[in-house]
Amino acid sequence: MLAEKHRKPLVIHTREAAEDTLAVLRNARTDVILHCFSAPWRAADAAERGWYCSFAGHTTYPGSAELREAAAELPDDLVLVETDAPYLAPQTVRGKPNEPAYVVDTARVVAEARGVSYEELERIVLRGARVLDVGCGGGLLSEAMARAHVWITFAFGMVVYFIWLVQGLDGAPRRWSVLPSNYDTLTRVSLPFVVVLVLGQTLFFWNVFQTLRGKGGEASFDERGIPYPSERPRMSAPVAEAVLVLAALGLAAAFAVGGYLVGRETADSGPATVTQTGEPTESTPAAVVGDPTAGAEVFASAGCSGCHTFTPAGSTGASAR
Repeated sequence: MLAEKHRKPLVIHTREAAEDTLAVLRNARTDVILHCFSAPWRAADAAERGWYCSFAGHTTYPGSAELREAAAELPDDLVLVETDAPYLAPQTVRGKPNEPAYVVDTARVVAEARGVSYEELERIVLRGARVLDVGCGGGLLSEAMARAHVWITFAFGMVVYFIWLVQGLDGAPRRWSVLPSNYDTLTRVSLPFVVVLVLGQTLFFWNVFQTLRGKGGEASFDERGIPYPSERPRMSAPVAEAVLVLAALGLAAAFAVGGYLVGRETADSGPATVTQTGEPTESTPAAVVGDPTAGAEVFASAGCSGCHTFTPAGSTGASAR
C-alpha cells in the first residue's frame, strides 16, 4: 500500500459503502482517516481500530443528530474537523460554496456536542493533526527567528538604502559591475550590511522551510481561525537600556568609520591643481592621424555638415565640433 510505504495516513472518503470499506481496511497497517465521516453507526468500530473520524459541515445539519452523537462518543485522540470545501457548507451558510474559514462553525457544533469549549476542541483536533503529521495548525519553527529576520531586514536594509542614496547623489554608481578591487569606499562600507541582509533572508527561508516540514511549534487560534500572538519573555528595563546603548554605540562607530573612509577617499581623489611658473609656452599641435579628406567625406555623408564644422585633429588640437 502506498500510504504504508511512505508512512503517511490513509484518507478514505466513502459514500453508501461503509461495510465494504471497513472490510477492505481491516488489514491496514497505517493510520486511517475517515474523511467526511458519514457512518455514525460504525463510529464504535472505527474507534476500536484506532481510526480517525473527521467531521465535516454536514454534521451541523438538523437531520444529523446521529453524527453529533458519534462525535460526542469518540475519544479525544480520534476526533478531527474539516470543511470538505467547496461542498457541505455548515448550516449557518448552507447553500453557499464552502470554504476553509467555515470550519469554525463545524468545530463549534462538535464542541457543543462533546460538552467542551471551542478552545478545548481546538487543542484536541490540533493534537491529532500533529500526531498524523498532516501539516495543520502548527506555529513557526521559531518565533524568535522570525522577529530577528524582521529587525535585521529593517535595520540593515535602511543603512544600505541610505548608503546607496548618498552614492546616487553623484550619479548612477557602478556598484557591482566592476571588480572588487575597484569598489569605491561607500560600496565597500555597504558590503558587511549587504552580507547581514542576505543572512537574514536565509534565516527566514530556513524558518519557513522547517515549518513546512512539520517542525513548527504549537499555535493557538481564535474562533475566526486567526492565530493568537505568541507569548515571549520580555527584557527587564536595565537589559533593554543596555541593548539600546550598545546598538547606538555600534551605529555611531559604523558611521564614524564610514565617514573617515569616505573623507579619506575624497581627499585622495580631489581636483588636482597645476602651478605654472615662468613664461607661458605655446603647445605643439597634435599630429594629424588618418586621412582628413576621407574623414570629411564621412562627416558630410552622415549629414553633420548642416550644423557642425569639420576640422581635422591636429590643426587646432580639436576634432569635429
